[in-house]
Amino acid sequence: MGKISKAVRRGTRRCIRAFQWSVQSLRDRNWTVSKNALAIADMTSKWAQVAALIAGALLWYFTFYTEQPHKDNIDIVIESSIDPIDDEHCLVTITCVIKNIGRLTVTPLFLGEGRSRNGDKDPKREGLAISIVEYPELIPRCGNDLKLIDWTHGSPKPTELIDRQNLLTTSYAYQGRLWDIPPGVTYREPFAFVASRKKLYGVFARFWSSHFNSFADQKYILANPVGGSGR
Repeated sequence: MGKISKAVRRGTRRCIRAFQWSVQSLRDRNWTVSKNALAIADMTSKWAQVAALIAGALLWYFTFYTEQPHKDNIDIVIESSIDPIDDEHCLVTITCVIKNIGRLTVTPLFLGEGRSRNGDKDPKREGLAISIVEYPELIPRCGNDLKLIDWTHGSPKPTELIDRQNLLTTSYAYQGRLWDIPPGVTYREPFAFVASRKKLYGVFARFWSSHFNSFADQKYILANPVGGSGR
């Protein structure tokens, strides 16, 4: 019985040692796996931070540098129509279409805010400035090799009818310094003048924003209505 008891005790101790070795082996293996997992997670986190920085830089470039949402962005187009008055005159109607294609509400330079390049007050650089010239000949003789019609040059020189007249001065909102144009909104500012038939006219419109940015369009109009109305 004594020998059997000793054998049982030895067997039990061996089983316990084998179990303990198995448990320690599993612990070591799990620790190695955990260390590898931590290393992979740390590397992944660092690469994610780098990718986020690159994505942020690209977002800043395309949003603030390319689109420039912090700046005024106005699209201005001159539309015209011509209606006969008599055999010698016709009515030219001009509509300045102003659309805010930016992300900021834009206000114009109000009365007294216009400034020249040297800083002096200049009322011709305020609001919506309109200029009109009349060419004395139907086909001006231009002084350049390309034979382009120029705004102020050529032979003979055009006659200046209106020099940068602010079209917004008749607006009560503009007079009260309340005139503005929110993002996505389009305003239409019309005016008209009597033209001589078969004369060539140049119309120039420039919008001045409160940040001293300007947006312009130019159009040449032949005062030669066809039938009852021309466009």
